[in-house]
Amino acid sequence: MNKLKFLTFCFSCAAPIFLSSCVKMGCTDADANNYDWEAKEDDNTCTYDASVIFWHDLETANNLADAGVITLKFFVDSVEVGTKDVWIECSGGFANCEDACGVTVTTEIGDPKTKPFSYSITNQTGVEFFSGTSEFVGADCVPMQLVY
Repeated sequence: MNKLKFLTFCFSCAAPIFLSSCVKMGCTDADANNYDWEAKEDDNTCTYDASVIFWHDLETANNLADAGVITLKFFVDSVEVGTKDVWIECSGGFANCEDACGVTVTTEIGDPKTKPFSYSITNQTGVEFFSGTSEFVGADCVPMQLVY
């Protein structure tokens, strides 16, 4: 019986030492969707919301209207992500992802915190007016001003 008590005592003293020496793995980036405040070592599983807003100003709206554009259709990686009346423009020379004057696209990405994408913007009849490539940046909104 004394031997059992001794082993129980030894285990209760040693267990905290062994258990506390384990390093908790997880996402250690506070900007990530799945941040784990208890994690001590990053395991490259972080995921992020990343956004881009396509926008234009009044000058571009006028130029597009002069070219016969009524509506713009937005495609990211060949998938239609939105449409917008050409006269809905952003004033003040800047737009952020909360602004209703642009078309915002949000996606979830993992490590690394960037993901390239291609975009194409056409008019109501499918004629392309803008195209290119850019990058989604994790936990950020990238403004893309369209100038025509």
